Amino acid sequence: MTFGYEDERGAFTQDELDAGIMGILHGPSEYELERRKEAAYLHDQKEKELKEEVRKTRENRAIKAIAGVRLPMQMKRNILGLCQKDEINYAIGRYAKSESLPHYHVELSRDPHCLEVLVKGMLGKVAKIPLTDKLVEEITALCEQVRRNEDIEIPYVRVGRIQRFVHEKTENILGNNARLELPLVHMKNLLSTARLHLSICDIDKRDYNYLHEVRELAKVASQCEEVSPNMNQAIYPTYIYWGGTGVIKNIFPKWRARHMKSIEHYFQKKTRDLMLKIDNVDEHSTSADMQLKLIELYSSLD
Repeated sequence: MTFGYEDERGAFTQDELDAGIMGILHGPSEYELERRKEAAYLHDQKEKELKEEVRKTRENRAIKAIAGVRLPMQMKRNILGLCQKDEINYAIGRYAKSESLPHYHVELSRDPHCLEVLVKGMLGKVAKIPLTDKLVEEITALCEQVRRNEDIEIPYVRVGRIQRFVHEKTENILGNNARLELPLVHMKNLLSTARLHLSICDIDKRDYNYLHEVRELAKVASQCEEVSPNMNQAIYPTYIYWGGTGVIKNIFPKWRARHMKSIEHYFQKKTRDLMLKIDNVDEHSTSADMQLKLIELYSSLD
């Protein structure tokens, strides 16, 4: 009498069989191997279909972005603007992690009135200063001016204006050195959130010509700061936190240089690489060739 496969199956419980004990002992059956191959093939086909769908969507977006545009530089900047809008959510996540921003502040950064909420919170709730109608008007005017950015300044400098406003009001209303009592964490979160908010607003509401100028200014400022720190507070204000201890926290040049970088610093590498390729497209090409190249590049990103 021989002991066959079916007899061996009878030696195990149904739970063991369902868990795949026979496959462990003997390897997968031919049927199981075929089933796995078919599943893998269907998975690969689905992946290809999804990638093609994404590619087609990006292609259509690129076509729409440069439709009717004749200037090569403007074509590139329109496509680069799309790259920025695509990547902003990822950048927000990376920025928030690097700044250790609480979830509330990350969500607040997307609010149109984020700056007003931050300044009123610092003065009214933290410093306990009465928010009179006059003070609220001043806060609103400051925040609107910072968002308009008529002088084309980087977020770091614009947020410096907000910090100086908070310090001046605290000193003027509560007395000399009152700013020394402002808590470290509260001020740090205000500054970090304000920079993020301004970066989001710029990408959401400004064209790429403006964004390009701000990006280049941020790049130059950051590079210069790393090589030779600028101690002129009127140009690049140093954010100093006292944290209610009366002890000044040391501020290092590389810390300040990091905060001068544009939001693109937090983009994925593949997106930054793509933007560099787009930026390097030959502007002396014909209009048709330029359009085809830009559409191809933008739609190629997975």
